[in-house]
Amino acid sequence: MLRLREVAESLRRLDWRSLEAEWVVVFGSLAERGEGRDVDLLVKHRGGKGGSEWRIRVVTAVADALGIDYSLVDVVEAEPDTPCPIIRSAWRRGVIVYEEEKGAAKEWLLRRVMICWDYEIAAKKLRLVETAVEAARRRWRG
Repeated sequence: MLRLREVAESLRRLDWRSLEAEWVVVFGSLAERGEGRDVDLLVKHRGGKGGSEWRIRVVTAVADALGIDYSLVDVVEAEPDTPCPIIRSAWRRGVIVYEEEKGAAKEWLLRRVMICWDYEIAAKKLRLVETAVEAARRRWRG
């Protein structure tokens, strides 16, 4: 079982600059409960999109630093289309382990969480889920 305190300390010692990270947030079960079986990271690539090879480099560096299997590290790249549940988890309980510029992670997360809230409010008002389900039912009935 991984403990948040030890994981955060180890991750703070990583050379994130050489990994081209602008900021890094631990989220998910480890951040919410203080312990967990895996490490979920939301990472903002410096200068744009990092891509799959970059995420593999980050996963490898994190797994090696923590002495765990690579399959226990999940790196989500912080992008405009990052799913709202991940944004909310990182916003509510996330632990910032690296920032090139102080406050950058919180500022990005705040902007994204506000967009998610706006979308959720609009979706409820417009009954988007119910409308989509009804449309699918009509199509299936033929």
